[in-house]
Amino acid sequence: MADILVFGYESKPNFEFANAAPHGFTEEGVEWLTVEHYVGAHQFPGEQHAELREKIRKAPRPRKVVLLAQANARHVRPDWHEVRDEIMLRALRLKFADPDLARKLLNTGNIALAFDDNREKYWSIGLRGEGQNRLGNLLMQVRDELGARPGSD
Repeated sequence: MADILVFGYESKPNFEFANAAPHGFTEEGVEWLTVEHYVGAHQFPGEQHAELREKIRKAPRPRKVVLLAQANARHVRPDWHEVRDEIMLRALRLKFADPDLARKLLNTGNIALAFDDNREKYWSIGLRGEGQNRLGNLLMQVRDELGARPGSD
């Protein structure tokens, strides 16, 4: 695949595609600052983790979300590896319901999207391209869904 749009950190181009980008959304009356906040909080379901979820949701920065999740890793839902893609996909659909973001995503055409974070091998392409790039793949899925909507051309 020759054409690839790489996105990642705030200082790099196309940051708006990253989970940490400041593009919030609302789900069922609850506001989320970023996809990172949403996904981070959804690692901890149930009433016993309500306080932690709220602390994550209100974290001032995405990096704080990551630190809170790491500090509470022993409490991550046992089925996280089975549900994380669906949770991420739901968050991306909510984020890209914004018409400006949807247009930006659609404007990437059929180019491959690759999340670049050398510390992350599941969501990212990884340090040497050995990662699974699940975030990039899910974004391409959302792009395909948006392109299939009537009036999206």
